[in-house]
Amino acid sequence: MDIAAIRKKWIDYNDEKICLFLGFLKKEGKLSEDELFVNKKLLEDFSVDYLIDYESELEEDPDNEDFGIITIDTVTAGFLDDYLGRWFIQKGKNPTEEKLLRYIGLFNEFFQFLKDNKLYKERAAQFTKLKKRLEKPDKYLNRHKEYQALMQEKDRNYDAYTDMLQDWEDWDF
Repeated sequence: MDIAAIRKKWIDYNDEKICLFLGFLKKEGKLSEDELFVNKKLLEDFSVDYLIDYESELEEDPDNEDFGIITIDTVTAGFLDDYLGRWFIQKGKNPTEEKLLRYIGLFNEFFQFLKDNKLYKERAAQFTKLKKRLEKPDKYLNRHKEYQALMQEKDRNYDAYTDMLQDWEDWDF
């Protein structure tokens, strides 16, 4: 089994959906080429770094027979919560508040595009839940601020920081 080839297969699968969305945005003409490029990078980071490399079970279920691969068209509210409320904040590339807000707006448009074009594979109830989460960015922004405060505490009192970090990581939407 060639994991690199399987990984590429699922990255290409996600990229196909991303390119359809970007083509739609380009056709609308509301975004510059630079903005389209940034949106592509954000969606690629989410789909590759988080969905494929972090969440998916490539080695256990490479053919996705038991839904071991999380594709961008099967993202649920739980995955968004984990990504926006924890993973991106801790491990994302340049996890600023502005970038978090950009992700929220982009995800709102992207998943609506998938739903409108019958490309979203989850049930309607799951889509509704996902959209409701994206309508409440304050929860994610507050998490971002809490994490920044934790990082400041780390330098002052490491023992207190480790306790606080555990509480922060135990967050449940």
